[in-house]
Amino acid sequence: MTGLFTFIFSFIFVFYFVFTPITQAADDSLDVEAITAKVRETYQAMESYSSKGEIITEMDMSNVDPSKLPGIPQNGDVKDSPLMKSMFQEKQTIKHEFEILMSRNGDYRIEWDQNINAMMNMHGVAWSKDGKYKLKVSSPMLQQPEMEQKDRTMALATATGVSGGAAHTVPSLFYDVENELLKSLQNQKRLEGETIEGKDCYVISGDVMGQTMMLWIEKESFFILQRKQTIGESKILGNMSDEDIKAGLEATNQPVTPESIENFKQQMKSMAALSSKLKGTIVEKHRDIRVNPELKAEDFEPEQ
Repeated sequence: MTGLFTFIFSFIFVFYFVFTPITQAADDSLDVEAITAKVRETYQAMESYSSKGEIITEMDMSNVDPSKLPGIPQNGDVKDSPLMKSMFQEKQTIKHEFEILMSRNGDYRIEWDQNINAMMNMHGVAWSKDGKYKLKVSSPMLQQPEMEQKDRTMALATATGVSGGAAHTVPSLFYDVENELLKSLQNQKRLEGETIEGKDCYVISGDVMGQTMMLWIEKESFFILQRKQTIGESKILGNMSDEDIKAGLEATNQPVTPESIENFKQQMKSMAALSSKLKGTIVEKHRDIRVNPELKAEDFEPEQ
């Protein structure tokens, strides 16, 4: 069942992301455009970055019909198992604890532990070293081989879902990738400021494929300290053209044919129907933020 949760979270995200402060005078007169510009400027000025944090996902799947889930066996042993029934009748809480290390030269390591309950957990790591981009996910029930991606954008996108979003929020800003977090956030507006763990923050909100996302940005440093996103009613198909689909298939080394494009569209429709029945929230928090830490080559090597 770990694979089912991996599938669901990958679907939700893939198609969408010692404290050394950078001190700047907080300016409450800034509008949302000025705030987001400062955030981009802050992350792109860093030579290296590290942080630790957690992502808590609360998901209600009670309105989902298990018989409609792609790839789920429909035999009685699976469909009627206590675990399956519990998963679709009770609110699920999934926790990711993560660590991020990134260098301006392109090397990075994003590592996380995903915990659903005592019987279901997963460890994952996405890393880049010497121009190669890799991902490995494992659990007590599943040992997947290393996967290598052709470029950073695809590597981070592939890791986004299984990491709960840790591979997207800050890495997309640090590396200024095409689907960077703030570029994906539509209808942005500034809300009343709040305090997060004793730090004064700007609060902005917007929409990502029909879902509401809020960001808490520290006024002094312009670091993103917290992200909150709703789950449900996702407009997953959006404005995806055939060219977009072709690019996605090519990036994942899948054949590009009229049949594969049509099959992808049908899968996306099924996923969109599934997503509309999911309800919940995702809250991501960043702590222990370090700017320009001295990182060594071995820091980017995952533990074997």
